[in-house]
Amino acid sequence: MECFEKDKYIDNKKLLIKIWDTAGQEKFSSVARSFYQRAHGIIVACSLDNKGSFYNLKNWLKNIRENSADDSIQLIIIANKCDLIEEREVTNSDLENLATDLNVAYYETSAKDNINIDEAFNNIIEKVYNNVYQKHSSKGFQLNSNSSVLTNRDKGNCCNK
Repeated sequence: MECFEKDKYIDNKKLLIKIWDTAGQEKFSSVARSFYQRAHGIIVACSLDNKGSFYNLKNWLKNIRENSADDSIQLIIIANKCDLIEEREVTNSDLENLATDLNVAYYETSAKDNINIDEAFNNIIEKVYNNVYQKHSSKGFQLNSNSSVLTNRDKGNCCNK
């Protein structure tokens, strides 16, 4: 399991963004459940070249909703490896139907080619910010793709101290 941290400023507020990456490993499932109780937002990922990881999305999202302390937890799906066109096993309509059924936004991404990564992270940050910090305000905000999000150069062993 890896953890990454990044400070982000929005509306003159300093936000600490913590990302815990369990890589879907079963050995971290009990630890992940405790994270769900404290999380404001969660990204669930699958691989577009692995139909099995797509089928697991429904179970992960169900588990998150059952174990989250907050009914308004913000969720998105990242479907990675959109660059592997020939190896693709999950169709766009598969993703769209699941996202619609579960009422969750999704992004087709490529970590390798940096496709939609910033957009996906900005979306979840925006959702969390609006949900947590803007509940009593009528104005929201929107991040553009030039906004700072966690990148490879920001990664470190911040949480494994």
